Amino acid sequence: MLQTLFAAALLLATLDVQLAEEPTIIPMNHGTKHVTVMVELNGKGPFLFQVDTYSSGDGSIDDDLVRELGLSKSGTVQSSDGHSVQTRDLVTVDELVLGGAVFRGLTLTVNDYDWVKRSDGKQVHGILGFASFRELLLTFDYPGNRLVLSHEQLTADDAHTIPFSVEATGSPDIQLVLNGDRFLFGIDTGHTNALSINRSLASELPTYSEPVKYAQMVTHHNSFDVYTADFAGTLDLAGYPVEGIELRMVEGWSGFSLLGYQLLRSYAVSFDQRSKLVSFNRPPLPKAAALSSNELDHWVGTFACGQKRYIIEREGDALFFRFGVGSPIPTSAIDAKTLRLESEATQVRLDTNWFGRRYLEIEEHPDRPIIEAPILTDG
Repeated sequence: MLQTLFAAALLLATLDVQLAEEPTIIPMNHGTKHVTVMVELNGKGPFLFQVDTYSSGDGSIDDDLVRELGLSKSGTVQSSDGHSVQTRDLVTVDELVLGGAVFRGLTLTVNDYDWVKRSDGKQVHGILGFASFRELLLTFDYPGNRLVLSHEQLTADDAHTIPFSVEATGSPDIQLVLNGDRFLFGIDTGHTNALSINRSLASELPTYSEPVKYAQMVTHHNSFDVYTADFAGTLDLAGYPVEGIELRMVEGWSGFSLLGYQLLRSYAVSFDQRSKLVSFNRPPLPKAAALSSNELDHWVGTFACGQKRYIIEREGDALFFRFGVGSPIPTSAIDAKTLRLESEATQVRLDTNWFGRRYLEIEEHPDRPIIEAPILTDG
């Protein structure tokens, strides 16, 4: 979620943070494609907060909770959603407890979060911003469903580690190369899509099909039409090759290009604001399933999952997977592909590094390319 604060003092103030142990591990939930944790404020709670790297400053708090806690206004700040600017009140929280971590003296922007509609029906009470963790190593371990805090530091020699900048927004921005052109993308743990970019900037990027209107993106102050298409190229993400990325192209969006949940969820992503480095680490993929020739035939057919149909076809000793809409498009140069076949047909998933994550789940866009899975046979 993009929220930029034009107040450098909020980012430079010394923050009192105490960890119960090194490292401190906090359970996190990302079932709604947003990272959420439970916190206590000034001894009260727990309250549901999102942890959002593209919410600059220490974070924000719902106006109803401000009144409930009796917090007093401590100032104002100019807040931007990447398109327009509004003035927001500030409040100071004496103590915020996040698992075994205690933060003192956080300055939070006051917002109305009644408009945030979560799929689980729970109310968001606030956001912990990127700057809250400026003196720590912050790790979003998506596969492990945990947030990890420590005083360790990254080095440029660490595997899959690249620099980030914070000059433009106060949030982490990295350089990505798409089809030979460099783009500045913000790493946004509050953004649900893989890559979102201004539609005019994306006009020259190759895609498997013409972009189609998909939905509207809603920010604090505005809404924008969003178009979607699959990127027909390869992205290098800190040394991990990623193919078949779904591009979300936002009409009239003057904000920054964003890298979000659909890519991040395969990795443990660590941010070190002291050295301006970010690392991506992905668990090893499982080995290919060993199936007999008869077992291969068993999985050939058309199956349903929710509102989507998907098709598994056999050619020789290989299985092919595709969605039941659109023409199949063969892929190439995809490594570590396996087909995971669970007990029920509706649980069929691809374990693959295609799309840069561990599972390609059934509810994704229906015009995906066919994926060839190297199923091992024993007879």
